[in-house]
Amino acid sequence: MLGGRGTGALRALPLLAVLFVTACSGAGSASSAVTRAPGSSSTATADSLPDEPVDGHLLYWRTERHDSQAFLRLDDEGEHQLTQPDTFCCLMRVSPDREHILTMPVEDLSPVTGGTIGIDGSGPFEPLHLLDPTLNLVPQAWSPDGSRIAFEGWDDTDPTRTGAYVANTDGTGLVRVTERPGIPHDAPLDFSPDGTQVVVYRAGTENDSQTGGELWVSNVDGSEAHVVADTSAHPGFWARWSPDGSRIIFSEERTLPTGRIWTVRPDGSEMTEFYEDPDGGFAINPVWSPDGSEVFFALDPTNDEFEHPDNVLAVVDADGRDMRVVDDSPGFKSSQEWY
Repeated sequence: MLGGRGTGALRALPLLAVLFVTACSGAGSASSAVTRAPGSSSTATADSLPDEPVDGHLLYWRTERHDSQAFLRLDDEGEHQLTQPDTFCCLMRVSPDREHILTMPVEDLSPVTGGTIGIDGSGPFEPLHLLDPTLNLVPQAWSPDGSRIAFEGWDDTDPTRTGAYVANTDGTGLVRVTERPGIPHDAPLDFSPDGTQVVVYRAGTENDSQTGGELWVSNVDGSEAHVVADTSAHPGFWARWSPDGSRIIFSEERTLPTGRIWTVRPDGSEMTEFYEDPDGGFAINPVWSPDGSEVFFALDPTNDEFEHPDNVLAVVDADGRDMRVVDDSPGFKSSQEWY
């Protein structure tokens, strides 16, 4: 099991919440004119059509006025707003059956956790069922068969319980994958395609949970944990497994002088630079296309996504070449999914 060190007396925050709360201290970006009530239909206009053809559906959130977030979908019919601003935040993971989105509500739940909404933003928010009254479990990823969820976990009354967890979607079968006593968290970011392993972001310090971290891979039972990207690789709080299971893709942490995308094998070998913007942009949040032939990411003009700069959404081939912008509308866009 991936072990930990140190303890802390301060109340811990989930890494996603830290990202959102810290980002809200920066300047908000102007939003587009697309509005939509949850669950209602939307009409795409010529201005909202993607700049390049889109194969499938691209999902992302955009920071609206006053630093609230709205979820949007981009496809060949245009851009569609799925949720009202300031309803959900920080997390968007499409279920394997493409029926639901795993997300976090803006209002506090106790213990802290997330839930699901319909894939089109419709239906009531359904909180996840937790069986432990003091263990906060922030959902981070679905297993490939949709039967389990990986969680970032901590207990405000017992800092020795901090770590990554996996449980069935009904809350049963809770397994602790990593041990990380204290304030800095372990956040599982993705399952391997066969569901036997998870890639975990281990936060570096309690002062800035988004820098100085490492990427680890562990079996879902906590065994055979190992580093795949240490602090010298400067991984950010984001990683996704390729559909064929051969590589893990990640972007560099915020505030670096470069904003590159890298891939690495699950055993930690063959660290390879995948993409660097020739014009000095900073790539964030890369995700694979469903067939693994392309990668979808956001490209920022500056090196600190907490400032919410206007950015573009882009797609590049799986060899890191032929970058195409698919959305250059105003606003800060992030947390992409492709289904």
